[in-house]
Amino acid sequence: MKLAAELSRPQSGRTLYLLDEPTTGLHFDDIAKLLKVLNSLVDQGNTVVVIEHNLDVIKNADWIIDLGPEAGAEGGWIVAQGTPEDVAASAAKGKRGIGRSGETGEKKVSRLFRSPVSPDPQRSYTAEMLAPVLANSVRAERESFDVAAETKAKKGDTDLTKVGRGTKLPWQTDGERWHTVDRFTHDGKPCRWEGSALTCVLDEIALLGGFAEPNFNHRSVVEVMPATKAGGWFLHVHTAQEWWVKFTFRVKKNSFTTAELATQFNLPTADQLDLPVYGNEPRVVAQNLRLPWQEVNFKVHWKKEIDVPAFRKFLADAKRAFLAQSGTEKLNPADLTPWKVLGKKWHLAKKGFSSPPVWDLTVLERLIERLNEAAPEANWDWENKQVVSVRLNGDEATFAEIYTKRPGGADLVLPTEPGRVALGRIASLGHEREVASHRMGEAVRMRFTEASQVDESALRELLLELVGGRD
Repeated sequence: MKLAAELSRPQSGRTLYLLDEPTTGLHFDDIAKLLKVLNSLVDQGNTVVVIEHNLDVIKNADWIIDLGPEAGAEGGWIVAQGTPEDVAASAAKGKRGIGRSGETGEKKVSRLFRSPVSPDPQRSYTAEMLAPVLANSVRAERESFDVAAETKAKKGDTDLTKVGRGTKLPWQTDGERWHTVDRFTHDGKPCRWEGSALTCVLDEIALLGGFAEPNFNHRSVVEVMPATKAGGWFLHVHTAQEWWVKFTFRVKKNSFTTAELATQFNLPTADQLDLPVYGNEPRVVAQNLRLPWQEVNFKVHWKKEIDVPAFRKFLADAKRAFLAQSGTEKLNPADLTPWKVLGKKWHLAKKGFSSPPVWDLTVLERLIERLNEAAPEANWDWENKQVVSVRLNGDEATFAEIYTKRPGGADLVLPTEPGRVALGRIASLGHEREVASHRMGEAVRMRFTEASQVDESALRELLLELVGGRD
């Protein structure tokens, strides 16, 4: 795949490709395809050096250098070299040679090559094995890989980026079953907590009245909002943990305390349960937020833990505390979503990191300058909490994404068509870099930690090239 991608790049004919046993694990048909790709690279003026034992590859080489006669300490000499025909012909010229384990005898051996280091003639097993292969082969024009012909659209072709686009995910088709019966963790393991615990809580909330139907349309969260939609969500249920289902209630600040709740419910810690999870922290916690709200979290494994009068009383109290806050005060949008209010200032500020950043924040200013230089008419979307999106005029697709709130560095993502940018092209850019799959096909991903990394001329050239490719 990577070799085929190289063929789609502009070729200078001055590239050296070094491959170490590329046929390992390949089927015979795949080896034939590999040879076509290698031939194409050579036809374009490049040099391909292959370390290989496969005779189908060896017989197609322009020049062979055979090291031997044995492996390890018993090898290392150049025992034969030349075209495949020269090397194969040398197998019949010798009369005596050194065999395996040092034995000697009257055998067909390779053309004797006297090493500058070792004056003794050495045996070429490659020559002996290659000779009958060539004798039974038919000479023909070697085939090359035609990139233009292979990439040309054909009738019946399917765009892989559109496959499954209209298919609904299981939590979108039957969300309630997904969250209460199927229940998988983020890494695909089955959840071990009782699904009936979630059903029990949702049923009790329905009996209280005043709330909309639960929203199951998310992979790992069930949301309950008031019927009026005022004040935001009341309950978030996190269903993708293996041993716990986590209920997070949103109420007016100072409505509950952890100590009081711990006394009312007396839930044992993880260490006190016969479960393969550990921890001494309480399983019910009330935490005041900087906003006028408080979050109350319950970690539950069995339905019996919350199917009790104390929990039903808590739900009634939580409903009153939620409505008291959501019905009497209007929320300040700047408190809830400062990135939408502040825009660019939010992304350049020190706020919003999960832990203190270890990189120079002036990197972002330089990165924005570089993108503006390459695409001065681009449209910038600052209204996401952690990502800035850049689109070229008239283009719905994203040209660039900057992840601004990651502690390890500022991450620049440049979506491209597959094979357009090779990893070697960006090898010197940024602190880290990769070419990886992306929802738009492929993307160049680079992390910057110092402002000087953004000033590299190679980065400017890459951005200008990608902008030009979108015109």
